[in-house]
Amino acid sequence: MSEDKTMPFFQNEFTSSKRIIHTPSVFAKSALLYLQEAGELSAMRPHISARSQLPSYLFFTVTAGKGRLDYLGHEYELTTGDSVFIDCRVGYAQSTSEHRNSDGEFDELWSLSWIHFDGGMMEAIYGKYKERGGKPVFQCADFIRYQELIEKILEIAASDSYVCDMQIAEKITQLLTYLMED
Repeated sequence: MSEDKTMPFFQNEFTSSKRIIHTPSVFAKSALLYLQEAGELSAMRPHISARSQLPSYLFFTVTAGKGRLDYLGHEYELTTGDSVFIDCRVGYAQSTSEHRNSDGEFDELWSLSWIHFDGGMMEAIYGKYKERGGKPVFQCADFIRYQELIEKILEIAASDSYVCDMQIAEKITQLLTYLMED
């Protein structure tokens, strides 16, 4: 369980976010789907975030604005309501829109809700997701349920519950169920 259970607010010149970095128990890492990080972000200026060889799976939903994902040699244009589910062991880059309005202000900067997670069975689960036609980017029927689920995961991760890792695993399983349904 994480020692620091606060949900810090981060801001720099590019983003404003609240997130929690979760340190799962040894038991959770060996036996459960477990949380690594979750949060919400709003872009303040155009920027690019790129990662590769990260032992994690990422799910995020665009809650406002527009952006782009570069993944496995494809560029995906993203807009409000789009969701992303990817294997972060593969390199990827995500960037918010750089569109300017007539006053020269950036007007389509995005906001995201996200979760990084992993677990011993995730490679097989992600393989099943792709086998069933799951795509890295999709428009879901009800992206609000994803947002609510991420908010619940943030709440649990910030709690002092001694069954926190079990509750998080349950919510990640619910997320994966939603992904398979969509």
